[in-house]
Amino acid sequence: MSGAELFATTRSRRLDGAIGGAQAGYNWLAGVLLVGIEGDLNYSGQRAKFNAVCPGVICNPNLIGAVDDPSVIARFEQGQKLEWFATLRARLGVVATPDAIAYVTGGVAVGEVMTAGTVFGFDGNGNPVNTIVSSHNTQAGWTVGGGLEGRLVGNWTAKIEYLYLDLGTVTTIPAPAPNSTTALAFNSRVTDNIVRAGVNYKFDANEIWSNY
Repeated sequence: MSGAELFATTRSRRLDGAIGGAQAGYNWLAGVLLVGIEGDLNYSGQRAKFNAVCPGVICNPNLIGAVDDPSVIARFEQGQKLEWFATLRARLGVVATPDAIAYVTGGVAVGEVMTAGTVFGFDGNGNPVNTIVSSHNTQAGWTVGGGLEGRLVGNWTAKIEYLYLDLGTVTTIPAPAPNSTTALAFNSRVTDNIVRAGVNYKFDANEIWSNY
């Protein structure tokens, strides 16, 4: 049994998947400058899958020769999934034309990260044991980005927006299987690059960017 770190390498896996949600906000107009605040709540199907192997010579040197392959294998079939996220952001824009603005935005973010997988290892006698990894973590973080928004028709506008989302580090420490020769601590930094398009309805018909 080794007290050394088992999966000490750092690997990046990209979150992939679709998102969808709703938002609301309010804007103030001063000349060509626009200041606003908006919040959104989103369901996410984004996930990242990965596997890792700790060779038997490192994790189970006492089992070499006793079993065919004493390596410890971590398989994250479900990997990590961003279940949902929400943001509350300030928005600063410039009215480029009477019907279009360009803006930057930033603020706070919160989201739920699910981690799920299985660690396949051995007990002290060489018998296979499995450790199930399963956790849900609600993380707070921050977001910045920018976008373009323009009028479609009447009170309807459309926008395209980029957001960088940083939810910090998620730590998962599952209880090891009985008599297991290894223990697991899983740490990951969760960031996301989001490109999204949306349609908004503004309630003030007199001023296109007054509020919506």
